[in-house]
Amino acid sequence: MRRFALILLVWPEILAADTLRPLTGAQILDALSGRTLAYDNGATQVFEPSMATQYFSGRPSSGRWAVRDDRYCSI
Repeated sequence: MRRFALILLVWPEILAADTLRPLTGAQILDALSGRTLAYDNGATQVFEPSMATQYFSGRPSSGRWAVRDDRYCSI
């Protein structure tokens, strides 16, 4: 849930909207692909266009991310 909240922060149109609305798969891809998120705890997460992801919080952790049926998925 925390990651989903951060997705909303990288999508400026959502912040300006009167009400929250779900992002489409294309919007999620556009919001994350090739970007780095900075979390409040000092950790960062890189979302590579290849669908690999790197999470750095003291030690690096790698995984994969995807968009399926307009939903963000990660492992």
